[in-house]
Amino acid sequence: MIPNIAQSLKAEAMVECDPKTGQAVQLRVTAEQLLPAAETLDAAGYFLEDVSGVDVQDGFELNYHFDHVQTPGRITLRLMASHDDPKAPSLALLIPGADWHERECYDFFGVDFKGHPDLKALLLEPGTEPPLIRDAKSRIPAFELSLVYPQPEPEAADDEEAKKAAAKAKAKEKAAAKAKEKAAKADEANPESAAAKPEAATDGEQAEAETPEAKPAEADKQEGAEQ
Repeated sequence: MIPNIAQSLKAEAMVECDPKTGQAVQLRVTAEQLLPAAETLDAAGYFLEDVSGVDVQDGFELNYHFDHVQTPGRITLRLMASHDDPKAPSLALLIPGADWHERECYDFFGVDFKGHPDLKALLLEPGTEPPLIRDAKSRIPAFELSLVYPQPEPEAADDEEAKKAAAKAKAKEKAAAKAKEKAAKADEANPESAAAKPEAATDGEQAEAETPEAKPAEADKQEGAEQ
């Protein structure tokens, strides 16, 4: 069940979670929606457990987990920061506990938390390259993490498979045409060899040759041997 407080928050998308995950709801928010959502949760008695990040195809996804002492079920805010300009609003002035969490994300992903009072390295040596940035090939799409991100249309996936199959069939047909053309040119270059090639029997001729009526001499020979 989605808490009433979550339904009052402005977000791009919201999904109810399985209770087994320990979350009640997840919301996808923009940079402009993050601070107002955090202010509403803070005023309702929710506290920030942590801020974590993950590098995906769509950017750096930041997760803000809010929990309540008396109301079970976390409320998770998900914010995507771009790879080209990774930045997000800081919650440190509103929620002091966000200070170190944001500095840790700054360490490992290079995300610039705008408005942070003292954004600097927390665990790594200053100037260290963010170690959790993935190479492009190892990044997964954001929709594999949560349903708050648009899922690919099944039809689109089917169309893609159909396109691949059509391209494969076309390539095979093209290769067969080239082989036939090559054989024809070889016959033109050597007409005597082409004339010596036996003509293939049709299916009808082959079937007729295999019928009992087509082999009278062989039948007579068998009858003489029995006598």
